[in-house]
Amino acid sequence: MLLGGALDVSTTMETGLEIFSRQLGGDERYQFPKPYDSHVVGSLSYDKMLTAYKAYKVFLNVNSVVDSPSMCARRIFEISASGTPVVTAPSRAIGEFFDKSEVIEVHTREEAASSIRSLVRSKELRDRTVHLAQRKIWQGHTYAHRAEQVLEAAGIRVASEKSRSLLSTPQISALVSTIRPQQVRHILSTVGRQLNVESELVLLTHGFEVNEERLRREAKELGIENLVLLSEPRSTSLGACLNLAASASSGVYVTKMDDDDLYGEHYLQDQAAAHRYSGADVVGKQAHYMYLGGRNATLLRFEEREHRFTDLVMGPTIFTTGEMMRAVPFLELGKGEDTNFLKDVAKSGGKIYSSDRFNFVQMRSQEIAGHTWSVEETDLMASGVVSSFGLNEQHIMF
Repeated sequence: MLLGGALDVSTTMETGLEIFSRQLGGDERYQFPKPYDSHVVGSLSYDKMLTAYKAYKVFLNVNSVVDSPSMCARRIFEISASGTPVVTAPSRAIGEFFDKSEVIEVHTREEAASSIRSLVRSKELRDRTVHLAQRKIWQGHTYAHRAEQVLEAAGIRVASEKSRSLLSTPQISALVSTIRPQQVRHILSTVGRQLNVESELVLLTHGFEVNEERLRREAKELGIENLVLLSEPRSTSLGACLNLAASASSGVYVTKMDDDDLYGEHYLQDQAAAHRYSGADVVGKQAHYMYLGGRNATLLRFEEREHRFTDLVMGPTIFTTGEMMRAVPFLELGKGEDTNFLKDVAKSGGKIYSSDRFNFVQMRSQEIAGHTWSVEETDLMASGVVSSFGLNEQHIMF
């Protein structure tokens, strides 16, 4: 059913079906029969197979046990984590771990053929499928999670509160310095809707005061339990404001966020996961979407810098530990403080990782003067590829 579907659409593809056989050249009972034998391209050791997981657009999976609620192939998790979508024959266990949008389960040869061809043809479909599957894995299906589960079942306390928070519900402080009172509600709403994290908002009003009692009440209504309020005169540099906010934060992680950009509800959860799996000191988004209000166009910028170690990420997406941000403070500058922070991290031997492109849109309204980075829209158009006209949040935020 599954291999037959793949075979049916192979001729429509540049490469088509390729099979790695663990039993190649061994017992004749375990060799692939015709017509599949001509698609066997070799046999790979486990470590090389992990590399192959990243070299294809789709991987296929079959299950020797189909009625167990927990037994399914480890490769489903490994392939998805490696960045390739999986099309699988049915198994009860897969539905226990993954939604149908995360791992594609097929039931007929025709369905297999259509699903495989759709994924091979559509990069956006592949990337969305993988991203959803990876989020599920980072949230609860790494070896660290299984070790924690075994320890808890044995009645052994996990070593520290910090290690528990990294695995389950990360504690994250969002640092926001704003000169615009009209953006305060947007900030509260953005941080308040973040899922699967314990968030703290450190809000520094830069050159204006707020009614603290009213603001705390509004923050609580929008889902913010932990709010730290600071205020500085306009004469204080942005870099100094961010250092003050970092010093006042209590989260294991801290992240710089801007007051007008758009962040999806899974933004902080995904960034915390990227920090864990990359092993980097700082993560952020170099590949990112940008909305140009004057053109009513959404750009995808620096697409090739997605899931890469790099030297630059967008300032409003800087995500690191509180320890790192206090060890490498921002320079007391009015602009460019984020770029210099990244340079200082690199100089200190730290690693910077550019994560996925989703769940963030850098906003550029028609009033360019409202932004510290005043680049004309024509220049910005040349720095990316038009993804859509209009702001397609459904495509970006999921």
